[in-house]
Amino acid sequence: MLSSPDTRKFVIQPQPGFYKIELDLSHTFLKLAETHFKTGNTAAARRAMDNAQQGIETVHRFLNSPRHAKHLAKEEYEQTKEAWKKLHDRLQTLKTTTWPK
Repeated sequence: MLSSPDTRKFVIQPQPGFYKIELDLSHTFLKLAETHFKTGNTAAARRAMDNAQQGIETVHRFLNSPRHAKHLAKEEYEQTKEAWKKLHDRLQTLKTTTWPK
């Protein structure tokens, strides 16, 4: 069982690299979704979009949590927020251009 103070700190507080990894994965899933839509594989595209959305929402939740966001330097917070916004907008654009009306 996790019980040392150092382990609990790691589990409770995501490390700064966590945000970049989540955003990078979301970016990859969006690219994959776009490729699947272009090739007509809508089921795989939607799964990839769901995965991207999950990562984007996770980062958003942590950025909006004072408990977690305080561990980022101001510049790192701003850069992460900007990267999040770009991916979020890209996801919304992909949804509106590919989802059936």
